[in-house]
Amino acid sequence: MPPEVGDVLKDFQQWMGGNAILVAHNADFDMGFLNAGFNRIDYEEASNPVIDTLELSRLLFPELKNHRLNTLCKKLDIELTQHHRAIYDAEATGYLLWKFIKLSLERNIVNHNQFNQHMGGKEMLINVPDPFMLHYWL
Repeated sequence: MPPEVGDVLKDFQQWMGGNAILVAHNADFDMGFLNAGFNRIDYEEASNPVIDTLELSRLLFPELKNHRLNTLCKKLDIELTQHHRAIYDAEATGYLLWKFIKLSLERNIVNHNQFNQHMGGKEMLINVPDPFMLHYWL
């Protein structure tokens, strides 16, 4: 029998703590669902730092007609075997972030503030502690 949703959310909230950096493609969508779940079990909404690979892709590849996960995976030669299945999408998003960090460093983008300056008011890296330097990830 599968675990109760509330139990899974409690485990996830404990795992992520308050400072784990969350990564998602279209983070507003995912964080909305996550926070709605937390509200249902009377937990506070997540205040973790969030990196949105959708917004990163818009900055790094403005010429693309769309910035869907499957489109980006095809462009960057990342395997996405079963699109819209959580585990496969999460794995592909992780590989996508890794390639985006490498591309960013090649373009001399080394700090999260440089990303946010290019976004015209919309932050792609939200609540990220200062200084957050990309080269520490490599």
